[in-house]
Amino acid sequence: MSSGPGRHPTSLLATATLVGRMRAVELAAFALLGRRARAAAPPGLAAFLAGASHAHAWRAGQLEGHLPVSVTLPSAGDLTVTAGPHVERALRLLEDGEDAPLVAALGTALYPAMLAGYDARLALASPAADPPLVRTLGRLRHDLAALAEEARRHADGPGGGRTALADACADALAPLGPFGPIGHPTSPPAASSSWSGPLPPPGVADRGA
Repeated sequence: MSSGPGRHPTSLLATATLVGRMRAVELAAFALLGRRARAAAPPGLAAFLAGASHAHAWRAGQLEGHLPVSVTLPSAGDLTVTAGPHVERALRLLEDGEDAPLVAALGTALYPAMLAGYDARLALASPAADPPLVRTLGRLRHDLAALAEEARRHADGPGGGRTALADACADALAPLGPFGPIGHPTSPPAASSSWSGPLPPPGVADRGA
């Protein structure tokens, strides 16, 4: 159990549940952007989407190391679930359509929401009690922030790339965020489907090691 001064205590199960939800989003984005990269027409956007896909795989691999291995707790596979239908709805919005609005939605909707989720968990962490997780989330947050900035540089359109697709994605995530509630005791995950998509290819999870 971990907490900082005046913060909500975070149980091992609650932390594992949240980390599993983070990993589920990273894995889903890895698969989604890998598919979109293969179909993208502009070479620059195709390269960005391929790189972003690999970055999601790396972050998912980093998170996996913080999932428990215990007969008394759910398995990594059972914990790797999205926070609910609102997350799956937001990701489905990014499956089709033009490449430029997709990249804009990443840079102005999905990635900022993910960064807010990582920041919220870091704000609750105690450096004395959670040093490995704090270090990992700090690395992931730095990596994702750089990717979000790159996405915004690629984005077209007025308002820094804010598009109808970005607004729809942000609206879908708005109720609970991409990782669900953060900072309160959590029941074992059961509300959404477990991750059953492709895993990162060998070597991808070693990015930045």
